[in-house]
Amino acid sequence: MSSTRVKRVANRVARCGIGVAALLVTTLPTISASEASPFEDALDAYHAGEHRQAIELWKRLPDDPRALFNLGQMYRRGEGVEPNHDAAIAYYERAAGMGHRSAQANLGTLYFFASPPQPDKALHWWRMAAIAGEPHAQHMMGVIYVNGEHVERDLIKGYAWNHIAAAQQYGKAQEAIATLDEYLTAEEIDAAKTLAITLLEQPVALAPATPPATPPEEPPERQPSAGQPAPVATGYWLQFGALSDAAAARRLWQQLTDGHPDLTRDMESRISPLAINGKTLHRLQGGTFVDRDAARQRCAQFESAGVTCLVKRPGS
Repeated sequence: MSSTRVKRVANRVARCGIGVAALLVTTLPTISASEASPFEDALDAYHAGEHRQAIELWKRLPDDPRALFNLGQMYRRGEGVEPNHDAAIAYYERAAGMGHRSAQANLGTLYFFASPPQPDKALHWWRMAAIAGEPHAQHMMGVIYVNGEHVERDLIKGYAWNHIAAAQQYGKAQEAIATLDEYLTAEEIDAAKTLAITLLEQPVALAPATPPATPPEEPPERQPSAGQPAPVATGYWLQFGALSDAAAARRLWQQLTDGHPDLTRDMESRISPLAINGKTLHRLQGGTFVDRDAARQRCAQFESAGVTCLVKRPGS
């Protein structure tokens, strides 16, 4: 094997994480030049900066889910072509239908942050990827259930999905488990761990359910209890976590402002208490945004930078 090809193969191993999921998901470090496949030729072109050539080569592999996934990534990111969201979705869906778990995870994220959002499709594809073993999707399933975003809040199910991802050494899931350990009883944790075993055994249909003809309406605003003032709607907020104490929430905000000054420069923070099982979590939120689309766009930017967040409506 030539020294140039050795370097290219090493680069494939090093450059395995781009955006929401890995761009170059398959590497063959022992391959020789005479054994190179069309997929590998395209991979070499990509690493050499010949993005248009890589696209043309991968387009010749319509039955290879790896090629379809990489095409989706390149159209989403605008590498070698103008960014094209619809084309990216189309390539992701073809790869996802063939069982490509990173394509499934990406679809979940794109549908969740779509405008308008399509939570049914997002949850479907995240669940498929999670069952296939994709740890980010498993963590996101946990986050959705812990926060009650588009599903009924279920801390045991949220713990179970994070438990599965944490077993793969997924850092964010491990952090979530450490927090939930303080707020669930020993019996609830045992139930969650038992549930985790069955979650991966549940069948899931390959094609998502037909979406409703119109997007779901926003949930109704919370009604104040008797004698209490109505909550003040102050715009949409991004929630970055629910921590065990306010000091930890303040430290997380400092980490966000230090690590992502471009995304937090026009945001203010607030720490909102949430009572669960007689204990209090401290939700770190940043905002505000005048409309949901603006909040979702910023949240998507945080997700691309590796920061998990959720959009919270006014008053929540």
